[in-house]
Amino acid sequence: MEEFIFYLILTFLFIPILYFLNKKSNTEIKSDENEQLTLRLNKFYLYLGYLSLAIGLFSSVMIFTNENNLILSFIFLLIFGGPGMLLVFSYKNHRIIIYKDKIEVFNLLGNKKTIVWSELRKVDFSFFKGALILIDIKDEKINIHQHIVGFKTIIQKIKNQTTVNVEKIKLPS
Repeated sequence: MEEFIFYLILTFLFIPILYFLNKKSNTEIKSDENEQLTLRLNKFYLYLGYLSLAIGLFSSVMIFTNENNLILSFIFLLIFGGPGMLLVFSYKNHRIIIYKDKIEVFNLLGNKKTIVWSELRKVDFSFFKGALILIDIKDEKINIHQHIVGFKTIIQKIKNQTTVNVEKIKLPS
């Protein structure tokens, strides 16, 4: 019974969060006067990352000061701090810049990949990654996270700028 209550609480905790993230990604963002548009992940990723880092540091310090166990302290730091760093890096580095003739995507490490609209060959969606995958004529792939604020705008730009049929792919609702 305790397990059921635990999973029930987790369900009621995550459903509103996912609803909020998906709602923000479905907003349309207008481009500026230079026809340039910059999209980023939801700020929730940054806040959750900092919270996870704080929990990791706090629990690590508390375990080390109370039990003087360096290994357990380090494990707690890895369990909470690792995902926290991943979330912070995701928010800070993953961004999309849409121009009139191309799209630039910066990944988790800040590396940039560019696809010219006229060279876009295929668009797919990976539910496992939670990302839109753009493939150009050189078979280079670009992943765009589904919780980018303005994800719907990216789909609209692909429809307007290319001849790729976006209607065939199954996108999350």
